[in-house]
Amino acid sequence: MKKIALLIFIILFFSGVAGAQAALVSIKIQFLQNGAVLPSQVMTISLPTGATCGQTKLVVPAGGVFVTTTGRIAWDDPANPALDCIATQSLGGVLLALPLGNNYTVTAAFTDDIGATSQASAQSNPFIRGARPLPPVPTGVRVLQ
Repeated sequence: MKKIALLIFIILFFSGVAGAQAALVSIKIQFLQNGAVLPSQVMTISLPTGATCGQTKLVVPAGGVFVTTTGRIAWDDPANPALDCIATQSLGGVLLALPLGNNYTVTAAFTDDIGATSQASAQSNPFIRGARPLPPVPTGVRVLQ
């Protein structure tokens, strides 16, 4: 009898755990001036979660990130934190609303299929809206014999 009761408990427990996992349907991205804190976001957008998980970790390049119209947003894969989920989004309309040359960060929050939204993530790495700046002007140029 104890074995049957234990088996029923295990089945009910695991079916409850499986049923509690909701499907993610969107990701809310909040753009902030670099160094600002929530709730002082510049803009908030919602995107479908259409990310590809199980990807090799993306590394932020040295020298900064310059985003023009398309940006990749990556976060730890919930199934395997050694990998990334990566969403490539056209941010053209969003970025056009942000002043050129400013430093920004983003936070992200997930919304599931029943409308519950997670807390905001930690801020991302800083990025600059616009094209990479021109190289510095050479100085001290001389011609010698």
